[in-house]
Amino acid sequence: MDGTLKRISGHPATRIAFRIICMIVVAVTSYMALRGRIAEIPYHHDEAGWISSSFYYSTLWGSGDRSFERWAYIAPGLTGYAWGYLQTHLGQFMLGAPLTYQMVHDDEVDPFFGFYSYMHTLEENRLHGAFPSSGTLLGARHINVLYWTLCIVLMFLLASAVANEFAGVVAVAILLLSDSFMDGATRAMIDAPNGIFYLGIGFSAVAVARANSMRTFLGASTLFGLFCGLACSVKVTGLVFGMGFLLVLYLVGIALAKFPARRCIAGVMLAGISALFVVYALNPLFCPSVEAFSASALKQEVVEISGRPPIWKDDPHYPAMKYEQLANLSRVLEFPLLYPRWHHFLELSKAGRAWGESRLETFHSHLFIEFAAFPFQWVLVVLGVVFGVGRLIQSARERTLHVRAVPFLYFAANYGFILLLMKHNWDRYYYTTVVAACLLAGICASEIVASVIWLWRRARSTGDGDLVEIKMS
Repeated sequence: MDGTLKRISGHPATRIAFRIICMIVVAVTSYMALRGRIAEIPYHHDEAGWISSSFYYSTLWGSGDRSFERWAYIAPGLTGYAWGYLQTHLGQFMLGAPLTYQMVHDDEVDPFFGFYSYMHTLEENRLHGAFPSSGTLLGARHINVLYWTLCIVLMFLLASAVANEFAGVVAVAILLLSDSFMDGATRAMIDAPNGIFYLGIGFSAVAVARANSMRTFLGASTLFGLFCGLACSVKVTGLVFGMGFLLVLYLVGIALAKFPARRCIAGVMLAGISALFVVYALNPLFCPSVEAFSASALKQEVVEISGRPPIWKDDPHYPAMKYEQLANLSRVLEFPLLYPRWHHFLELSKAGRAWGESRLETFHSHLFIEFAAFPFQWVLVVLGVVFGVGRLIQSARERTLHVRAVPFLYFAANYGFILLLMKHNWDRYYYTTVVAACLLAGICASEIVASVIWLWRRARSTGDGDLVEIKMS
C-alpha cells in the first residue's frame, strides 16, 4: 500500500502536498459534519457545569488571581467538595477563553455562572438561572467542535505517519460515522482538549519508537512527559494513563532489546519531571503564593508548633489556630491529594453500579456496539490487534520496535485503562479509546488492502510466467 501511494505521489514534495490536501479535506469534512449537529442534539445537564466553570476559571486566569480560596471555589451540590479540589483547569480555560472573546463580539453570548441542579427539572433550572442562554450554549458547542476537528486532523496525521494516508482517511471515516461519538463531540464539554493531548502522547510514542540515539530518545521522552502533563491539566487521569503507557512502551522496548534499561530509567525520570512541571505551572491551586510568603512568619509558626502539645479538634482553641505560612507551602500537596479525593467522591456517588453485573460485557457493549460506526466494526479492531501482535513478533525477530506496533500498544493502553481502572461507566470516558480503536481499524484496513494488492500482483506475475512457458513450448 505504501509503495502504491509513493508511485502515485511520485516526488517526496508531491507526497507532502498530497498529505496536506488530504488533511484539508479531512478538516473541512469533520468540521462540517460536527457543526451540522450543534443545534440538533439534546441538551446534557453536564454542559451547564462546564460552561459555568469555564467562564469562572478563564476569568481567574486572565486577571492573574492566584488566590487559593477562589481557585478552590466551592460549588453547590458537590457533597461538600470544592470544585477546584476535584479538577485541574486547563480544559476549562481552553473552553472559557475563546468563549469570553466570543462574548465581546457576539451579543447573543452571555456570561454564565450557574450550576445545574440534578434535583430539579430542566424548566425549573431554566427559571432559576441554572441554564445557559441559547447563544452561550451554541457558542460553547461550536468551540468544542473546533477542538474536535483539530483532534480528528491529528488522528489522521498520526495514522499517516505510522502507515499511510489511506489508513488515516479510513480511521476518520469510521469515527465520523459513529452517531454516539458525534453526539458527544458536539456538546460543550472538555473531552476534546483531552483527546488532543492524548494524541500528542501517541505522536510522542512514535518518536520514542523511532529514536536511535540517546539524545533523540531522551528528547522524545521529555516530549512524552509534556503531553502527559497537558492531558493531566485537563483531566487528572491523564498522568496515570500517560505514564502507564510509557512504562508499557519501555518494557516492550527492553524485551525486544531496542532500549537499554538504563536509558529507560532516565527517560521515565525526564518524562515524570516534565509532566509534573507542566501540571504545577498550569494550576495555581498547587503552587504556594510568593506574595503571601514570609520567612519570619514561617519561622514563628514552626517555633509555635514545635513548642506546643498536640491540639485536637475538640479543643476550644482549635478553630482559632491558623498557620497561614505552612498552609501556603502545603499547597504543593494539593495535586497528589486529588486522586484520593476523586476516589472518595466517586464512592459517595455510588455510580459505579452503572457497570452492571458484568463489567467486561458492559465495556465491550459500549465500545463495540454503542460507539460502532457499522455492524461488525469490532472485526476490524480485532484484526488490527492481530496485525499489531504480528508487528511485535516481527520486531522481536529484528530486535527493534516496529513503528506500526505503536498504535496497537496505544489502543491496548487506552483499553486496559478504562476496563481496569475507571470506576464509572460514563460515556465520555470512552472517547479516547474510541479514537484509538478507529486509528487501529484504519491501519488494519490499510494492511488488508496492502495484502490484497500483494496477492493480486503475485498471482498476476505467476500467470504471466505460465504464459511465457506455454509460448516457449
